Amino acid sequence: MSHESFGLLLVVLRLTLVICLYAFFAWAFITLWRSLRAGAPKQKAAGYPAITLLFTQPPLPPEVRFRQQNIVLGRAPDCECVIDNGTISTHHAQLSYSQNQWWLEDLGSRNGTFLNEQPLSAPAVLTNNDIIRCGEVSFHIFIED
Repeated sequence: MSHESFGLLLVVLRLTLVICLYAFFAWAFITLWRSLRAGAPKQKAAGYPAITLLFTQPPLPPEVRFRQQNIVLGRAPDCECVIDNGTISTHHAQLSYSQNQWWLEDLGSRNGTFLNEQPLSAPAVLTNNDIIRCGEVSFHIFIED
């Protein structure tokens, strides 16, 4: 094999390698683009996962379902979840969806907010079947996926 033909073979191999490399990058980019486009409608439609409060004490409804980012619990008519009970403050507690999780926060209530019978002193992450107690009113939490 002559020196010229070896040089030509080396150039052809380099070009083939460059073409293969660019083809791989193009394939990876197209695959990622399609994946992102397919996943985008699901994320937009999901919004906030619904949260359901399951009450066991009359005269409260057995369950109340919400699909919004912030839910204030209390006696005041402007609360999203009005609980007419003397042990509940006007703006007692807040459920909020942040950082892909539901959180519970006491809003300076008079009789306290409890999560699984533990007094709440700072915002806490909620999970399915948690028990929240505001004053004397208890309810379970159900978070939809």
